[in-house]
Amino acid sequence: MGKGEPTQGAMGDYLGKAAGLLRRLLPGAKPGASPPRDAEWQTSFGSRRGHSIRARHLRPDDAELLVDLFEHLSPRTRYLRFFAPLTNISREEVSAHAQRFATLDPRREDALVALIDTPEGQRAIGVARFAQRPGQPQIAEAAIVMRDDYQGEGIGRQLFLLLLDFARERGVTTITAATVAENRVVIEGLRRSGFPHHTETHRGETTIELYIA
Repeated sequence: MGKGEPTQGAMGDYLGKAAGLLRRLLPGAKPGASPPRDAEWQTSFGSRRGHSIRARHLRPDDAELLVDLFEHLSPRTRYLRFFAPLTNISREEVSAHAQRFATLDPRREDALVALIDTPEGQRAIGVARFAQRPGQPQIAEAAIVMRDDYQGEGIGRQLFLLLLDFARERGVTTITAATVAENRVVIEGLRRSGFPHHTETHRGETTIELYIA
């Protein structure tokens, strides 16, 4: 184990934190659930560096794309997204979590994936998702992650704005997003989204509420 690597016990704590985050973002997700509505919807846009990006709804058969996306995230990006670097997680565990992330409950969940064509084939470079709260469908918890080599191109912002359109169609008026307090890029990006917002930080975790209606 290299210097700075978490111990086995610490890694268990990390995975427990990640599992808890999954339960928060995907409450009620069921294996074999139908894909989100408008499953054939797709759009394209360009990035600041000239990349051609396609965006569509995430599907249950996208699990391998999510595994590849995770494998292209730096420990730093993993930490900012999952509250832990997850450097020692096995590919089997990644695959299991990816299948759960890809299997949505279409009654109250949606996710968009950003795709790019490479010489090796199609790759996922980012995912944005939301889950409406049980009993409070006007409120949805959201999250977004981008591959390190495609950050800073405006792709995440565009993907998130597209996601908000689908959230509003479902009657969502408030989007909440939680991240580590040091994740200034995401926090400032949400604050500059143009929507009224409220920010609160507690014990190193910042929660932002966007009022999108």
